[in-house]
Amino acid sequence: MKNKYITEAEYFNFNKNLTLGVNYSEIFSRDPKWFTFLFSRYKFVSKLVDGLDNVCEFGSGEGLGSSLISQNVKKLTLYDNHENNIIESKRFLKNRKNIKIELQDFFELKSKTKYDAIYSLDVLEHINKKQENDFYKSVCANLKKDGFFIVGTPSIEFQKYANIKNKKFHINCKSAKDLKKLSLKFFKNVFIFGMNDEIVHSGAGVMNNYFFCLCTNKI
Repeated sequence: MKNKYITEAEYFNFNKNLTLGVNYSEIFSRDPKWFTFLFSRYKFVSKLVDGLDNVCEFGSGEGLGSSLISQNVKKLTLYDNHENNIIESKRFLKNRKNIKIELQDFFELKSKTKYDAIYSLDVLEHINKKQENDFYKSVCANLKKDGFFIVGTPSIEFQKYANIKNKKFHINCKSAKDLKKLSLKFFKNVFIFGMNDEIVHSGAGVMNNYFFCLCTNKI
């Protein structure tokens, strides 16, 4: 597989067909346009971490979007605390040689390797508010002194438009103001970006579907 340009038949013989995991298969059946949002989020992160040596993801799920990140970094470690997600990730990403996949409660993570950057997309909104400080503490404990953290999460304002399933599990969505306030407890510099559908921008916080929060200079 040294040749970058291969035929479809050659690709199939090497990789066979790739199959989505259970979670993403359900999403595709229900609302396939959601994948445009997923890949746009991961593409944005991939640009921010481009060229870094050692990056990790907290709450990687089935790993579909993580493949975009792996193209731009030397090493990528995926952590998730659900065994089924790890099984699906290892199957789907088996040919991505620079990805390491670990079953790990990231609240308890004490990595020997400190990371250049940590990112976590669509995780914070599932974390009980009583645990959010512990979440950030774990990020800081596993981040290099000059490393940075990227968190992506749906806005509280958009939840009135969310489907019933999302409303049930999105227990900790935030406004831009509250997300920045939380992040400033642990990082000196915090930058909020908005996102509507596939577009990342700097528009008014109350009009955003989704937020990216870029955090630097851990305290």
